Amino acid sequence: MVKLSGFEYQPLRAGQVSVALDVDGQARAYRSVPAPGGELTWATLERASLPATAAITAFGAYRNLASGRHGCSPALASPRQMVQWIAHRASILAIAGVRDVTLLAKQAIAEVSDAAFGHSVAFSLERLPPLGLDIGYSSNRHALQLVVNLAEARGRAYLLDYLMIEPCAQEGVMHARNWLRDFATAQMLNDLSGCAGADSVARQLITFQRQRINCARRHEASNV
Repeated sequence: MVKLSGFEYQPLRAGQVSVALDVDGQARAYRSVPAPGGELTWATLERASLPATAAITAFGAYRNLASGRHGCSPALASPRQMVQWIAHRASILAIAGVRDVTLLAKQAIAEVSDAAFGHSVAFSLERLPPLGLDIGYSSNRHALQLVVNLAEARGRAYLLDYLMIEPCAQEGVMHARNWLRDFATAQMLNDLSGCAGADSVARQLITFQRQRINCARRHEASNV
């Protein structure tokens, strides 16, 4: 079993494929598998296998492509998520028997980019499961994605390693609230407030944060 660090390596479900660079800079592919305690962990894929080769090729291709881009999706803004979805999609396509990994990488990049660059978080999350990715739309999953977007957009991506992501996004709303409580800046909360008009999950999260802040102020005032 392998331990990978970073929020993008917290698997949402068993069978998820990810790619990571080892200490020598070599890309290696992993698959999430159930551990004896019920949690998910990572097992190394045989490097010579077609799914691993396809995932690694797509991983490298998208990283090279993304390095020349300046824009990102308004709905799913994390480059780290994108590259892992693309690697996973390529591994799925490889199972169908196509052996040209360069073509698999191009197809995976096109399909995931088309799904992820939607007009809202909910819309994009609904488009990933037909590709064999993610777990679909739920308020828990949606809340986690909003936190990811806020942190990535405001240069606080390194703080996402403190975001708890459980299999199937269990307790995602609670974990999103906790992260916002501990790490959100005023600008992030302003961004979240701006989303609230058209996004019910954003509205729920910002309402909770405002209530918490007001409660803290009342408590502070009562102690003066």
